[in-house]
Amino acid sequence: MKKILLIESDYAVLDRLYHIILKYKKNVSIFQTGDLSDAYQTVISHDIELIIVDTSLNKEPFSEISCLKFVEDIRQFDKYAFIPVIVISALADDCLHVFSELHCYGYLEKPFSYEAAETLIKDALRFKMQKREKRFVYFKSGCVFHPIRVSEIVYIEHRRRQMFIHTREEIIDIPYHTCSSTMQQLIDEDFVPCARGTIVNMDFIQSLDSLNRYLVLREGMGQLEVGRSYVKRIKDALQDL
Repeated sequence: MKKILLIESDYAVLDRLYHIILKYKKNVSIFQTGDLSDAYQTVISHDIELIIVDTSLNKEPFSEISCLKFVEDIRQFDKYAFIPVIVISALADDCLHVFSELHCYGYLEKPFSYEAAETLIKDALRFKMQKREKRFVYFKSGCVFHPIRVSEIVYIEHRRRQMFIHTREEIIDIPYHTCSSTMQQLIDEDFVPCARGTIVNMDFIQSLDSLNRYLVLREGMGQLEVGRSYVKRIKDALQDL
């Protein structure tokens, strides 16, 4: 699932940008804020793949400086060194700075046309963050934490608050874990629900038979049934890969 951060305090602009994104990308998680402290927390807590930031978050003098400083700061993180950032500003002088110093993907000078914004966002959405193969997810059972490499998880089943993690090599049984809490832990990974209580790693999906409603898994890992209400969501997710 692609994660996008919109930093904008004008709700009309925010809503329009939100719907432009959904027009070209269905399987997305869009974080919205008009506050830079929230924006910092979001980029720390999640793997954001596109940032759209309006430098004029409020009417205080020199507020643009703090917004551009935010972009400068996140460029110091390895994972954000090259992701696309689109800057919206009323100051033409910002244009050279965002390209030459902040290496931003695009620039929209106010007042901007939404046609121009749509073209820019559509192109930026093609970017895909490189996966971190060594990433682990930690599941707690009692006082014990189980570290599991994300790239090894094929799918996860939940039955009566019991979680069964199917990896390449084994099935790990962890009690007292709900499907919703598992999805929250995997929010930054490419997992998608395929049936009630079942979550599949999209890297292991070989094909989808939407008529008969089942998934064929890679590496001879078998098949999974797909719930009727989940077919479209999986189709959209696979198209976004």
